[in-house]
Amino acid sequence: MTKTLTKTTAVIRAADDKPDEVIVAGEVAEIRFPKGASLSLLASKLFVQLLDAAGADVTEDRAHRATLRSLNWSHRELGELEDVIDELHATKVSLTVNSRNGRRRRTGLVLADVERPEDATSQGEIEWWFSRTFRAVIANSRHWAAISARAVLAMECKYSPWLYQLAALHAGRDRVSEDWELADLRERLGASAPTLRRWQDFKRHVLEPAAAEINHLTGIGVAWEPIKRGRKVVGVRLSTWRKGREEIAAAAAELERHRAGRKERREGLVERLDAEREETRAEIAAKLAEINERRAHDRVAKAEGDPGQLDLEEAIAKAGVSLTPPQIRVGADQALAETGVRIDAEAAYADWLRAAAQRRDRLRNPPGHWIDYCKRRAREQRDGAN
Repeated sequence: MTKTLTKTTAVIRAADDKPDEVIVAGEVAEIRFPKGASLSLLASKLFVQLLDAAGADVTEDRAHRATLRSLNWSHRELGELEDVIDELHATKVSLTVNSRNGRRRRTGLVLADVERPEDATSQGEIEWWFSRTFRAVIANSRHWAAISARAVLAMECKYSPWLYQLAALHAGRDRVSEDWELADLRERLGASAPTLRRWQDFKRHVLEPAAAEINHLTGIGVAWEPIKRGRKVVGVRLSTWRKGREEIAAAAAELERHRAGRKERREGLVERLDAEREETRAEIAAKLAEINERRAHDRVAKAEGDPGQLDLEEAIAKAGVSLTPPQIRVGADQALAETGVRIDAEAAYADWLRAAAQRRDRLRNPPGHWIDYCKRRAREQRDGAN
């Protein structure tokens, strides 16, 4: 029996009692900005606010209204309101939709019309209509992302809101990582400008600051690594996951604090994470050296005719199980979030490799299996200590 998927509009309606939660249709979270287009940070924030204000009525062919006070714009930003509205009104986007003829691209405007007061004051009211294309896409949507409006409004990198929506859409799925072609990811983030063509510039000005903000301010975790063909970077592997309660509470506490000093606090967090990762890499290297020593012993035992000894190197190659360092960290981090116990990721990975390599059946989802293994190991470690 085919499972009927819930419509995105039903989820939007169900989230009405959660003032900070904005439900974004998956097709919108995966939006593309063609031909080098992009939105400024203020326009991206306004976009999310207009979606939130419209709620489940976003698919209706009617005017939506909100006071400028309710949008919580500062006096400085009110002075830029007309430019931001014009920018959002004029930007074309490309959306991928499912149709009877397969997946198709729809290109059009987000907003059909906008009315605003001639003199922008906090007492004024903005009125807008979503375009027919945009309304139709959301009306037929059956997958979505849940994001925090407060987190978006606190972001300072123009690419953060779009990477956040993309990460929120994929976090929690069976696949903890997704590979993106570099050109595709640039379009999705609105980062196709000539000044960002070099990988180093794209990494420095887009990926690094956007991922840092998401990890600091939201309930979603993001890690990335370049995919290379030879020496050239051709793609990015994004790993995303939902944080545990403690990490979510820390992000919420940061949103309550004044923005002054936020960058310094975030950089302190990044430095700590980098130090932990460097320590993890060293421990993994030591553990791999131990594994290599065991492999050498295995080969000797096999050469001496011990039928009960398995050549681990051959078994791992045959089973095809291996994880990247970010995927290894995701498993350990999710185990910590769920149980409060930090496992020895390197020792756990070595044991998991041995067990996985000796299975009769091939693992269909090694990253997901690894996460479950880490959680089970953390629970056993916790229960054994009690």
